[in-house]
This record gives sequence, C-alpha cells and structure tokens, in this order.
Amino acid sequence: MLNINSEGHAILYNGRSEFAEWWDYGIVEVADELQSEGCVSRSTLDEFFKLYRDPAWTTTIAFTSTTAQRSSDPTTRKTMS
Repeated sequence: MLNINSEGHAILYNGRSEFAEWWDYGIVEVADELQSEGCVSRSTLDEFFKLYRDPAWTTTIAFTSTTAQRSSDPTTRKTMS
C-alpha cells in the first residue's frame, strides 16, 4: 500500500442540538424494527431518547476516513491468509 492517509474528526454535542435531533429522528424511524428483531430493548431506547432530548447531556462522536493506493509492482503486494 502506498500513500496511506487517515483523518478523523470528533463532534461534541448536547441533547436537543441539531445533531442530537438528527440522531433522534433516525432512531425513531427504525426503533420498532430494532426492538422487534431483538437488537435493543425498550428501556435502552427510552434512555437514548431521554438523553438526546436533555440539553444538559453532552456526548461526542468520532468519524474517521482512511485512503490508500495499491502498489502497481506485483512483487510488493502481499496476500492476506
């Protein structure tokens, strides 16, 4: 691999912020399905909504991205086993 680059950003936000409202909206859309498939309990969803709607609550979320190029020289390529 050549030219490997990675970049990350962390966002700090409070409940009721635009970002928290975006997450809230998204989870509302899939909450019933998550619950019916056993992925999350009703109490966990209730806690999530409580926190994301509380302006005194703060959290962070991180996003990362990594890019690279393959070498054009086949002798430098390694296979994963």
